[in-house]
Amino acid sequence: MVNMKQLIVNCYKNVFGTAEYYIRTSNRKSELFVFAMHGTPLFHRKRLERLVDELISIYRPISPSDAIRFLNNKEAFQEGPYCLFTFDDGLKNNLLIAEILAEKGVSGLFFIVPDFVESSEPERFYRTNIRPEVLPGLEYGPQDLTCMNRADLMSLQKSGHTIGCHTSDHLLRSNDTSEKLRLRIIESKNRLEDWSGVAVEHFASPIDTLFTVNPEAADLIRESYAVHHLTLPGKNDSIPTSMKALYRRNFEVHWSKGRIRYALGDFDLSRWKKQQNDVYHLLQPRPL
Repeated sequence: MVNMKQLIVNCYKNVFGTAEYYIRTSNRKSELFVFAMHGTPLFHRKRLERLVDELISIYRPISPSDAIRFLNNKEAFQEGPYCLFTFDDGLKNNLLIAEILAEKGVSGLFFIVPDFVESSEPERFYRTNIRPEVLPGLEYGPQDLTCMNRADLMSLQKSGHTIGCHTSDHLLRSNDTSEKLRLRIIESKNRLEDWSGVAVEHFASPIDTLFTVNPEAADLIRESYAVHHLTLPGKNDSIPTSMKALYRRNFEVHWSKGRIRYALGDFDLSRWKKQQNDVYHLLQPRPL
C-alpha cells in the first residue's frame, strides 16, 4: 500500500523544487555542490545518462583533488557553480556510473566499506550493516546488493576516479570505544591505501554525522583525512575552512526531476540550521 504521507511529501518537493528551479535567476559562481548518491542500477542506465548530462550542463564538474583545493582556497574558485559526484557504500552497480562519468571526462569519488569488499556473504552484510530495508527503485538484482571487489577498485582508479573511506563496516556510532573508532576510521583507511597504492584523503560519515561521530571521532577524521564529507546539506562557499568538511546534497537516480531539484535548491536549507550549527561545533579543533 502506498504511504499517503510520503506521497504528499513527494508532491510538495516536486512542486517547490520545480518552482525554485525556474524562478531562480542565477547560481552562485563560488558554490560547490557535492552530490551524494548510493545505488546506480543498470535498470536506470538511460535515466543516469540523462541526469549526468543535465547536471554537468548546469554545474561545472571538478575532481576530488580540486575539491580539497576548493576547501582550502575558495577565492580561487569563482567560475562555477561547481559540482563533485560522490557515491556511498561501494556497490557493484557503481561501476556503471563510473563508466558513464568517465565517458564524459568527469571524475567521481567512491566511498568504500572495506569489510563489505571482503565479506564472504556480501548480500547479508549489506542488509545487516548498510541497508536493512528494501529500497524500491534501487534494487533489481545481485549487483544492486553486493560490493565492488579489489580489482574493481583498481579499475576505478585507472578510469580517473578516486576512492574514499566510508568506515570499515558502516557501523560507526557516537558511543564507540576508542578502539572501535580507530578500527573504523584509521584501520579502514590503511587497508584501502594498501589495496590502492595511493593516499586516501576523503572520508564520509555514514547515516547521520551527528549520530555517528563524537568529538574523538571528529579529531581522528581531521588528523587522518583532508576532507570530511557530511550527511547534511548546506552552502559550501560559506562553510568555515576550519571544519575541514563539505556539505553534500543527497538524491537518488529514481527520484523525479522536481524532487532532485528540491534537494539541490536553497528552499529547504533553513530547516538544517540547527544541525549545521551542531556539526560546526563538533568539528572544530579541540584545545590541546
